[in-house]
Amino acid sequence: MAMHLRLDPIRKMKKLAFLVVAMVWGCTNIMDAPRENRNSFVFFYPAKQNTLGISAAPDADGGVVMTGFRTESLNDITKPTMVLIKTDAKGKPLFEQEYPVLPDTSYLYGKAVKPVDGGYLVGADNIKVTTDQNSNQVTLSKIYLYKMDAAGNVIFQYKHKPTNNITYTTNSITLDEQGNVVLLGTKGSALNRQSLILIFAPSGTGYNVVWDQEFDLQTKSYTNAKAVQLTPQKNVIWASSITQGLTAKSYVAFPTVAPGSTFVNSRLIGENDDVNNILVSDLQKNPFGFASVGVNYTIVSGTTTSNNNFFFARLANDGNVLATNYYDDGALIDASDPTNLSKPEFNTLEDGGLAVAPAQDGGFLLVGYLDSRPAVGGLAARGNGGKDVSLIKVDAFGNVQWYKTYGGIGDEVANTAFQAADGGFIITGTSTVQGFASMFVMKVNVNGGLDN
Repeated sequence: MAMHLRLDPIRKMKKLAFLVVAMVWGCTNIMDAPRENRNSFVFFYPAKQNTLGISAAPDADGGVVMTGFRTESLNDITKPTMVLIKTDAKGKPLFEQEYPVLPDTSYLYGKAVKPVDGGYLVGADNIKVTTDQNSNQVTLSKIYLYKMDAAGNVIFQYKHKPTNNITYTTNSITLDEQGNVVLLGTKGSALNRQSLILIFAPSGTGYNVVWDQEFDLQTKSYTNAKAVQLTPQKNVIWASSITQGLTAKSYVAFPTVAPGSTFVNSRLIGENDDVNNILVSDLQKNPFGFASVGVNYTIVSGTTTSNNNFFFARLANDGNVLATNYYDDGALIDASDPTNLSKPEFNTLEDGGLAVAPAQDGGFLLVGYLDSRPAVGGLAARGNGGKDVSLIKVDAFGNVQWYKTYGGIGDEVANTAFQAADGGFIITGTSTVQGFASMFVMKVNVNGGLDN
């Protein structure tokens, strides 16, 4: 359904909270300017329920399509309502669709979105809460693929493996040159999580599965980043953090597999590093290969981590790793000391990468978070409170060109980034203020600024 401008009293209070956030972000003039005159902006999309953005994609008209879910409480997301929001190039919502509880009392959680001719593809998780024979609550998830028309109405749906009692989750979707859909997901629990690739071929108004393959690491688990890509050799490539059990130890793999094959050729980073760990978040394609970002960290004890910094890797077209870089508070740091263990004065600041956008000039925008920090030991305070959005623009070799942070009094967490046709960058995510969450879209200019 379309978003209405009339607000009930609850929504008015929530809207005021988000306007306060916008003012702290330093974009008051942008909010006051006519929408059609804005070259950069920050917009929030509040609703009666918490709305969390998970994934977004650029549309052919210059707008953005976003998917995620709504929930009454941030403390219990086992009964989500999937949402799809489409905006124009200026951030105006063109439609907003919710997808309610299914007939079998299961719920939908939007995970990935991709524009196609005449509509959108959405990868989702179907979540169902049941009780086992010992009266324990069991939450299972299944993979769904939807095709929506241009207004967000469902015209096709596919459910993967609906009968067995194993959890399957969606990570990302992409399209090959023939219009086939490649879906990356996982099978199993955190103790033994396998990667899963599904390929769908177009069939009428829908799709048929033509390849279904699971990839097992035996004693270790895949935690996939939110992107799957194709190499020029037509192989499927993705980024994954490799973990064992419920430990915090993690290193990075870039598995590459030919469609129809069971053999995975993985390039690894950090496998034998006993100090530094990496949790990878994104993998995006550029004309020369691929770029990946994540968080580099150390383990304090058990699953407690610290010394978080940006991780950035550049890959060749065949998936081979060309170079890695690390950044702390927007500064390139020593690759031999990526968590700054030799510089404890820097370790009071926690930041890391969440998304990457290849740029028209051959460089990259690295998008992540910065945990706000009070003044400590002579160091100035950083951030506006909670988590702020951190933007690092680098050249083709990872050298920093500019660095910006934006945030309000709550937590702003990005999920997707891409460059607009005019050279600016669009970042989407979730803003949480006083325990209430809403999707946001931010557009900065080519230099990272928020101005007209």
